[in-house]
Amino acid sequence: MKQIVIGDRFSTFTQHVGIHETELLEAEAEYALKLAGEWGLVLAVDDGEDSAGRSKRRSATPAEVVTRAFDVAKLAFDEARKRQLVITMPDASELVGAANDSKVRQIIDRIQKRLVPADK
Repeated sequence: MKQIVIGDRFSTFTQHVGIHETELLEAEAEYALKLAGEWGLVLAVDDGEDSAGRSKRRSATPAEVVTRAFDVAKLAFDEARKRQLVITMPDASELVGAANDSKVRQIIDRIQKRLVPADK
């Protein structure tokens, strides 16, 4: 679900129109949905044998695709956490208070300079 937000919260000079997401997926869920989308038409599962004893395959049902995608995503993210490849960010309320700290302000300024083209 999305909300349209009109205001000047982030700019002192101009108003803006923004889209505010009211439902957000965790990274693991986003990955699972990506996998489900990629596998939706190609994932096959065993479906017994034909009369010659050869393995038969059928297209996976939507429920099977989604279940497999979420299982794989969970395993992938569990492994990433085990390898310490997931960084936990501070709570937003902590960041708001820290934004006035000079060291944090310097980091934010450096990041903003990277995001804004040099010719602007």
